[in-house]
Amino acid sequence: MAILREHIAARDKRLAELVALQAHDGAFYLESSALSWEITYPIKERLLIQPYLLIHEGIVIKRSQLNDDRWQEIDQDAGLPLLTWAQTCPILEEVMRFLPEDVKKIALSVRHLQISMLNMCLQSNAFKQLCESDFNLAWLFLGCAQQAQLPKEDIEHWLTRPRLDLLELVSGHREKWMLKWLRKVRASVGDVHEWQRLQKWLRDPQQAAYLNGFEQASVSFLQIMTLIDLPIDVRQWQGDLERVKPLSGKDVRSWLWEVKQVAGDVQRIGKALGIPAYSHFDRVRSFDGLKKRHDKWTKRLNKVLPQEDGLWGVFPKPPLEETQTIKPIRTFLALCKEGQRMKHCVSSYRQAIEQGESYIYRYMGEERATIELTCTDGTWSLGQIKGKNNSAPSADTLKSIQAWFDQYEGSMAAYQKRRRALMGRPNDVFFPMPPFVTESPLTAIETEQMFRIEQRYMNDHIQSTIEQIHNGERYVFRVDDPGKERVIEFECLDNERLNGNRWEVVNVVRRDGTRRQGDDDLLDWWLAMSEAEQGWTLLEQGE
Repeated sequence: MAILREHIAARDKRLAELVALQAHDGAFYLESSALSWEITYPIKERLLIQPYLLIHEGIVIKRSQLNDDRWQEIDQDAGLPLLTWAQTCPILEEVMRFLPEDVKKIALSVRHLQISMLNMCLQSNAFKQLCESDFNLAWLFLGCAQQAQLPKEDIEHWLTRPRLDLLELVSGHREKWMLKWLRKVRASVGDVHEWQRLQKWLRDPQQAAYLNGFEQASVSFLQIMTLIDLPIDVRQWQGDLERVKPLSGKDVRSWLWEVKQVAGDVQRIGKALGIPAYSHFDRVRSFDGLKKRHDKWTKRLNKVLPQEDGLWGVFPKPPLEETQTIKPIRTFLALCKEGQRMKHCVSSYRQAIEQGESYIYRYMGEERATIELTCTDGTWSLGQIKGKNNSAPSADTLKSIQAWFDQYEGSMAAYQKRRRALMGRPNDVFFPMPPFVTESPLTAIETEQMFRIEQRYMNDHIQSTIEQIHNGERYVFRVDDPGKERVIEFECLDNERLNGNRWEVVNVVRRDGTRRQGDDDLLDWWLAMSEAEQGWTLLEQGE
């Protein structure tokens, strides 16, 4: 006992020294034996933390929030990953000293309810055993218990019940296979959004059954799989999935969009060849197998040419005017010859062209390429651009094709020019075009006057400067969400704004200078719903 008192005294001395070494405006203070911490980011709160002692049943925290300029004590889980922060904050590390390592390891698996998980493991052996055998079930159960404000006696009672009873409490179902699937899912970040997604999936047996086919997977990977609708079931592609699962979210989305594109081509080619739909993906067990089928059927399709170039094979009027290097393909015979010459499956687009869904052009500059235009709600946009054997064209070819398309009055570049003409104000200066096109509620700040007005409205919390935006280093967007107005700042990672660069989120801030949970959720959704070679996939969210 004397040795323990010496260790505690040494810990208290180190804690006092670390607090004293802070800057003069530091947020940590000592009040008797407790640590007071005033937080301004991501939320304005004050925490009174009692350094861990063996006589305590966990980390004792008193939480207060600023309400009408007065601190009001509230009785809720702090919702802050203190154990995670303690790994890089020496002051918090001292507060957490003497915690049992096994319990600390369990709590560090998640960020949402981290301290509650820690305290429950210290207070209840039954809950600790539940964490060791069914961690996700324990995490979901603790969250549901807090939402329902269950007293401690009821929580202990539930912990004595079978696992299926707990599953029914959190999901409304008591299927053994759902319990087994839950054991195979691992949290990526362990935040509140992943907690909500797990609960949502469990409440939908059909969704859970689909995700069960992916075996061991992270919540973030499964989330991407639910957002991208594939024409082929890839759950049997075990080799491909094992290779893709460890990749970043952006790379997973790029792979899935490539799968979707190739599978869509296989469906079109199969239909053109008269192959029944149920046989399009028969015995396809990998992405390589899908691409082999695509190439095999493409060669087969390119051998089938119409006998004559009559009216039967004439396509509708092209939507865009031709140039010396870009010519429309006006007949089915020409379309077949293009596919034969370029060795890809463009001849399978006949029906889409005749129905006004697509149009095909050939590019005859220094490099040969085939251009697809796609029509959505009467507006044309650039689709696929492919070289010989479906190769990717050079950057110069893509730039030349983009310049040709931007002259179309329905293109986004033309739309932006018209909108800027209406936005123009005397003595105002426009920034360069935004790196990607957005829609409400995300709006680009495109002029110097707009920037200055927004900077004043945001109380000077925007970090980017006018010079950085003009130089193509930064761009600022505003989120028009009533009561939650915020700006999102992006930084260019390679300063070549038109050559396939990437943009990263560097700041998300509200008027009061804070960033809160959920402020960047829309970005995740836009990323998942965007195509791999366009739009939002130019953006990578920063850590």
